[in-house]
Amino acid sequence: MKKRLLVLLFVFCYVNFWAQKGFFSTPDSLNKKRFWTTNALIGAGYSGSLIGLKSVWYKDPWQKFHFYNDGSSWMQMDKVGHFYNCYAINSVISDVYAWTGLPRKKADLYGLGISFSYLAFLEVFDGFSPEWGFSGYDFLANSVGVLGYWSQQYFWQRQKIQAKISYQFSPYAKYRPDVLGSNVLERILKDYNGHTFWLSASPGSFGLEKFPKWLCFSVGYGVDQKLVGDEDVYLNYIARREWVFSLDIDLTQIPVKKPFWKAVFKQMNLIKVPFPAVVFTKYGNRFAPIYF
Repeated sequence: MKKRLLVLLFVFCYVNFWAQKGFFSTPDSLNKKRFWTTNALIGAGYSGSLIGLKSVWYKDPWQKFHFYNDGSSWMQMDKVGHFYNCYAINSVISDVYAWTGLPRKKADLYGLGISFSYLAFLEVFDGFSPEWGFSGYDFLANSVGVLGYWSQQYFWQRQKIQAKISYQFSPYAKYRPDVLGSNVLERILKDYNGHTFWLSASPGSFGLEKFPKWLCFSVGYGVDQKLVGDEDVYLNYIARREWVFSLDIDLTQIPVKKPFWKAVFKQMNLIKVPFPAVVFTKYGNRFAPIYF
């Protein structure tokens, strides 16, 4: 699931980036050419990817719809990943529709509806798959992700609490390359030991006027030495949760004037800026001079 959602995220980021690069500014009123072109591109990607996934990822004969309880797997890292991916996809789709000149609240509703329905289809596909099953925990994480983005847009008209991701290569993939990845791309997508998911927020966005809005405090969640989804001990490694506290930069608050750079910074803002960090685990704490 994580692999499919990240690929989809990259596709939408690509569309949004080049659309804004080519046309630069957002119109004051609806640009019908942009709007219908966007509908066509997203519609083609939406339906085409579902058909492709059905023929490639779900090529085995479908079984009767069934449920799968994976709530305890991977110390919930995959669920946090679902949350982040859904948040990010909703953000990109909403930005694309805002770029067409659609009023922001309507653009956010388009983003909510498209991202939620697409992800719901994927969960239903899992429900018919002999290898997986419909996961209520995945569906819940997806829902929290899209609603987390939309609700902030609705009440605050911006993202005061931002979901982000960071990655650094772990040394564990070589022990289970079939699960954690056998090459660079697979490791980035599959090795939870390298992922950290963050929530970043600036006190300046919550009434502390003297605090710069571009500077954020960030709390992250990750795992270490986690090599098996439902087991905490493998070889000589003992899995552990990690809570990470660090600083971050809200790139959307950087005062750039050109719409091109605003678009670039908006997409880059889905990734946390490396900073020093303090890592807490039940087996001890450590300070990282620079944490990716």
